Amino acid sequence: MPFLRRLSLPALALLLAVFSAVEILLAGLRQFTASTINLPHWLEIAETTSALAVVAISVVLFLFVRSKSDEQRILMRGEQSRQKFLTDFSRQIRSILRSAADPEAELQEMAPFLVKGMTRLLDVERCGVWLFDKQSAHLNELGTFIRSSGRMESGGRLERSRYPAYFEALDSGRALVAGDARTHPATRDFDHDYLAPLNIGAMLDAPLFRSGRLIGAICAEHVGGRREWKDAEISFLASVAEIFTLGLEAAETIRIRRQAEIMRERAEYADRAKSRFIASMSHELRTPLNAVLGFTSSLLAEPERLDDRTREYLTYIHQGGADLLEIIDEILDLARIERGKLEAEPVPIAPDWLIERAVRSVTPKAQKAEVSIEIVKDDMLDCALQEDNHGTHDSHDVTPEVRTREIRSPREAEAVPPEIHADPKLARQALVNVLVNAVKATPPGGRVRIGGHRLGEKYEILVIDHGAGMSAEELKDALEPFNQLDRDPYVHSGGGLGLGLPLTRAFMEAQGGELVLESEPGRGTCARLRFPLAE
Repeated sequence: MPFLRRLSLPALALLLAVFSAVEILLAGLRQFTASTINLPHWLEIAETTSALAVVAISVVLFLFVRSKSDEQRILMRGEQSRQKFLTDFSRQIRSILRSAADPEAELQEMAPFLVKGMTRLLDVERCGVWLFDKQSAHLNELGTFIRSSGRMESGGRLERSRYPAYFEALDSGRALVAGDARTHPATRDFDHDYLAPLNIGAMLDAPLFRSGRLIGAICAEHVGGRREWKDAEISFLASVAEIFTLGLEAAETIRIRRQAEIMRERAEYADRAKSRFIASMSHELRTPLNAVLGFTSSLLAEPERLDDRTREYLTYIHQGGADLLEIIDEILDLARIERGKLEAEPVPIAPDWLIERAVRSVTPKAQKAEVSIEIVKDDMLDCALQEDNHGTHDSHDVTPEVRTREIRSPREAEAVPPEIHADPKLARQALVNVLVNAVKATPPGGRVRIGGHRLGEKYEILVIDHGAGMSAEELKDALEPFNQLDRDPYVHSGGGLGLGLPLTRAFMEAQGGELVLESEPGRGTCARLRFPLAE
């Protein structure tokens, strides 16, 4: 009964009370006068009318209460249907996220079918999903369901520049509630092109956001006159938009994670391929190189059988082969470091043994470069990058004329404890790398100084040159593999791959030590190799 909806429960109760009171009053009056006088005819009519009114109002009140109860049941069923829809929708999204090859694409394909159920639950003629293009310049219609015809439409387009008020409303992040779409400030611009041709009277739109960026909207459109949207309907549409947005965000996260996994697998495959290549290259190059070095060494061992030019050529060949073998060894070392295969076996070592063995290895390069290496035997060596003036330290130069005694083992060194805890091979190679770099940086006639001293719970070996030096930024770059700088003193005069410092740092860290570099443009470079002390 539609007219019942226009009545209120308090009004009906008041009418019932009034007529009940009248009925009681008339009944009392009749009882009081029945024994003495005859009742007037009008009083009997009034009593009858009042009784009928009470009955009628009671019936109306009963129907009103039942109507309200029916309406409440309908509203409750509608709310239950919407909650079930949200639950099922969430379950579908979770299923897609778990199993779909491309969750984001499948969610977008699912959107048009989503709006089909929403037209029924919101009791609207049209409901659609619109998504922005990459530049967020316009909305593209992903799919709109037409309830009366059962059709799905798509392909519409809304330009931001043409409907700025509508897009500003979506940008606010709140649901757009237009009970009268033709007069609402955010939607009235649609009247001529969209609302009037489709007879749309009211709109309810919920924006879609992903990672804080507006990506689209879900739009419910009522055909006919204006409509007052209920809070439950607004809340329902906002919940659908939120669930859909969370699904898209989760899909994007899955896509990024899968891409990262693919990239990781590709990187691992490339790394394995690189390792195989390096191992193969090592074998293929080492075999002929060893033959070249062996034959040239044999020929150079008999200088009386060679003329000067042949001896010079053989020397170049031998040196070139040795340099190439050194480069191969550096690349292999770097490959082991990258694979985590660099293993150190630290033992107690006398620092002087380590220094003298490293200097002995570098002496041929120093002689060729006309650079002397000074071993400072006291604790007065520091990293002050000042002018290279010969001091009065207890030292000796390693030059072509100087010979050092043969040292057969680390424990036979002249120095007494403290001993360092280091891997003999890695420690020697680290120190050799730093010395070679210093020799390359030093001009002919110059010198490189090396010495060591105890530094708290560590032992520090210093290598100082007075070459070109580097800025702080260049020094940082020089520690990266294959990074050769124009001003890098370690490559400008001696070639190389730029692996010396990165390998040295890795060698030191593998032994529990560290490499500290100090440099200044035009003043030189000081390398500090710090080793843990042996217990």
